[in-house]
Amino acid sequence: MTDSNDKESAEEDGDLRHLIVFPWSLASADPLVNNLNDLIQSGKLPKDCFYYKFVNNTVKYTLVDWSRKNDFKWDKDVLEFFQTIKYLGGAATAKFVRGPCHHGTGRGGIKEFSYSNANLSGPSDNALRKVQSGYTPFSGVFKGLLEAYLALVFDGPNPSSPVISTNVVQTVACVMALDGTALKPCIQFDDRLKLCVGLKDPVGLEFITRHPQLLSSEIKGKFVTEAVPYFLTSMDMKNAMPVAVDYATKSKNGV
Repeated sequence: MTDSNDKESAEEDGDLRHLIVFPWSLASADPLVNNLNDLIQSGKLPKDCFYYKFVNNTVKYTLVDWSRKNDFKWDKDVLEFFQTIKYLGGAATAKFVRGPCHHGTGRGGIKEFSYSNANLSGPSDNALRKVQSGYTPFSGVFKGLLEAYLALVFDGPNPSSPVISTNVVQTVACVMALDGTALKPCIQFDDRLKLCVGLKDPVGLEFITRHPQLLSSEIKGKFVTEAVPYFLTSMDMKNAMPVAVDYATKSKNGV
């Protein structure tokens, strides 16, 4: 009996050697997760739509461990959406939509995210500034854009036909068009340029030094009320590009 039992035990041990055990526990998903999964699987919530990108991006943002180095990046469409909110509704509206995601975290401290403080969550002002389009508060011709236009006209993928072509010079006919955009008169500090913009001459340390006691009547005639961009277009309509801008003011008599 002993030999038989030992043999059966050895066979059982041999079977156990081929048995792999995974310590796996299953839990029921939250109804919200199930509903989102049903929408995604049915195609009603495609992965290329903004809502999917927004939810996916904000959830990843919540899971980031800010005490360690990370490679988190906001989605391009999410950044553009909040840029649009900020442009149309102002900075206060964008902050209201986002909410104080890291409430109570001082400057230089470790960020701690909480949905109890946030509203919809989203990119911060610093994240938006990193992708914000550049501009100049000064009137004039942009040398870089003018050179780019000439490169397109003569050496671009669709060069324009010159009206005069010799060994000395090549001339391409073009027209200039302008289209003004009305601006609300105000003075606003641009923390990227470190200037107060809104006047014909941006207000900096040099401006304040030259005008230590500027009267309100003098400032009134310096408010920018219109931005007028200038576009160059070749006569054959093959190439076009903005090359200059003029910030116009409005005098007391309306001229």
